[in-house]
Amino acid sequence: MGKIADPLITKEGANTESFYDFLISRYIAPHFTFFFKKRGVTNPNVVSLFSFVLILIPSAMVLIFPLIDSILYRIIIAVLVQVSFALDCSDGQLARITGKTSKLGAWLDKVFDRVGQFLVFVCFGILAWRQYGNVRFLYLGLVTGYGLALFTLLVSLFDSLRFDDLDLTKVATHRKSGDQEPDAADGSSKGKRKAVFSVLSKVFFFLNFGIGERYLYLSFFIILNRVDIMLYISTFLTMLRVLGISHFIYKKLKKLDGMRIKDEETKIR
Repeated sequence: MGKIADPLITKEGANTESFYDFLISRYIAPHFTFFFKKRGVTNPNVVSLFSFVLILIPSAMVLIFPLIDSILYRIIIAVLVQVSFALDCSDGQLARITGKTSKLGAWLDKVFDRVGQFLVFVCFGILAWRQYGNVRFLYLGLVTGYGLALFTLLVSLFDSLRFDDLDLTKVATHRKSGDQEPDAADGSSKGKRKAVFSVLSKVFFFLNFGIGERYLYLSFFIILNRVDIMLYISTFLTMLRVLGISHFIYKKLKKLDGMRIKDEETKIR
C-alpha cells in the first residue's frame, strides 16, 4: 500500500473512539481510501453515503429474507456490517488526504452514523422478536438505538464545555497564590495513570462499546445466530455509557461552578 499520511494512521487523525476502531482505521480502511482515490472518487460525502446504504442492506435482509438457519447468509450479513464500518472510517481519511474536510461533511457523517445504527439495532430487534416470539427484544433494540443517540448528544454537550473548562482553569491558576509551576511528581503520576488506563482500554476494548464494538457484536452474534444475546449486551453497555458520560458531565459542571464561585470571591476581595 506504500507510505501513507500520518492522519490516516494516527489515532488522533483516524477519528476513532476505541482500540478496535483504531485497528480497523489503521489496517483496513486505508485500502478502501486509496481504492476510492485511485478511481477518482474524491468526495468523502459519497463514501459516507455508500457506508450508510451498506449498513441498510443487512438491516433490510434480516427483515425481508430472515434465512437465519443459513450460515452463509449470516456470514454475508456480518461481512456487510464490517465493510460498512470500514467505509465509515474511510470517508474521514479520504477527506483529509484530498483536503476536502468540511463541517457539512462531518455533520453528514454523524447523521448517517446515528441513523444507521438506530435502524440496524431496531431491525435486529424485530428479527429477534420474530425469531423468539417475545416483544421485549424489539424494546431492547429501540432502547439501544435511542440510547446511542442520547449518548451522542451528551458527548456533544461535553465537547461544548471544554472551552469553558480551559478558560476557568487558567483563571484558577492566577488566584492569590500567584502563578505556580506544575508539580513534576504529580505530572508523572498522571502519566502513569494514563498509561494504565490506555492498556486497560485495549485489553477490555469490548466494554468500550464504541461504534466499532457495536458492529463487531452485530457481526459476531449474527454468525452465532444469537441475536437475543447481542441485544441484551448492547442495551446494557449502551445504558452504561449513557450513565457514565452523564456522571462525568455532572462532575465537570459541579467543578466549573465551584471554580466560578472561587473566582468571584477572589475578585470581591
